[in-house]
Amino acid sequence: MNKTTIAVIGAGIVGERILRTLSGHPEAGAIVLFDTDADRLGELSRKYSVPAARSLEEVFELSPDWVYIGTPPRYHAPIAEAAFQAGLDVLCEKPLAHDEPTAARMAAAAEQSGRLTAMHFPILYSPTVRTLLADVAEGKLGSLMRVELQAQFPQWPRKWQQNPWIGTREQGGFIREVFPHFIQIMSRLSGGIEILSKRTDYPDDPALSETGVLAIGETRTGVPVQFGGLAGAASSERIELTVYGSEAAMKLVNWSELYRAEGDGPFEKTGPESPVPGLFDELIRLKNGEEAEIVTFSEGAAIQKVVDALL
Repeated sequence: MNKTTIAVIGAGIVGERILRTLSGHPEAGAIVLFDTDADRLGELSRKYSVPAARSLEEVFELSPDWVYIGTPPRYHAPIAEAAFQAGLDVLCEKPLAHDEPTAARMAAAAEQSGRLTAMHFPILYSPTVRTLLADVAEGKLGSLMRVELQAQFPQWPRKWQQNPWIGTREQGGFIREVFPHFIQIMSRLSGGIEILSKRTDYPDDPALSETGVLAIGETRTGVPVQFGGLAGAASSERIELTVYGSEAAMKLVNWSELYRAEGDGPFEKTGPESPVPGLFDELIRLKNGEEAEIVTFSEGAAIQKVVDALL
């Protein structure tokens, strides 16, 4: 059985995570790697035994099943559009783009090309998040009353994520980098999100990303949503997504810890019921014409609209 082939464009931290995942996947594998940083490209090419390309054209000539784009956000659109023109399907890192108009353009280009699209939202492929989504969908929390996202970062960029763009107002900040993961979940809980009011704080330096945000919105079904984010304050890093229902509440803490409260009882840690297929398993299904759990460029553009409304 032939493996599903992936071209990896972008040799940053997340690009390396993709390479690491693919190195152990039985049915998918990286066949080429490209990055404009020649030193980093060579390092990861040797580490994961993946051939290095000298140009995007060289990547596209290999006709991979999927092109993964893990570059800084403002380069997502031109690379994706070039891949569509080459007749290739695209997996893109989040956020879809650095702003809403560009994300909408990418979604339109994808639709016009007829190519398959997907986005890298890793927590969607975690058992904890699937349990949360399933319990809400099955009415186990009762009627939805409110959804809240709260995030604190003692410093931004985070120590492990130092690069030239992650702290910039043009492309970076925690609203672009972290919030899309949770906006995607919040949108699936009860329809898309509209921001009704917000306050976003920025440092004096116009080149630097936001330091705080407070916002209120609602879903298409009228469920209130609340956003709070703070960077640079005295605190440990903590991210909490809380879903309140009339009968029970659930809380996702720091990406992977799931808690549940019944009635007026306290939150208690709970575990997911069963493992779920990973992203590359779903991409294989999609490529084979089967039903698959993915985030399309169209959904990614809707998420980008919420991100821009918070900035």
